[in-house]
Amino acid sequence: LAYMKYLDEQVEREKAAELELEKLIDMEVEKQWSKRVNQWQMEREARRKMTEEMVVIRKQQIAEKLQTQEEERMVLQREQEELKEAFAEHERLENDKVQRTKERNLNYQS
Repeated sequence: LAYMKYLDEQVEREKAAELELEKLIDMEVEKQWSKRVNQWQMEREARRKMTEEMVVIRKQQIAEKLQTQEEERMVLQREQEELKEAFAEHERLENDKVQRTKERNLNYQS
């Protein structure tokens, strides 16, 4: 009878130990999942930040390219205006030269 009682107590202790072990295992599993979730969140945040940085850099590159193109357009426009002015000056000088030549010819004929 005492042995049966001892066995019952032993079974109860084993059940309690098993429950405690399961509880510890569950806590450890929860802890590991929590670590994984935290790691995933950190990785996701890092990817988000990297993407934002890439967008900022790309916008900056595009702005710089547009600025360069605008500067090049302005230079070309200035050069085109200078060429027009130079051509107009050349035309004026040529017309003056022709006019002087005609006047000289008229003076010789007179």
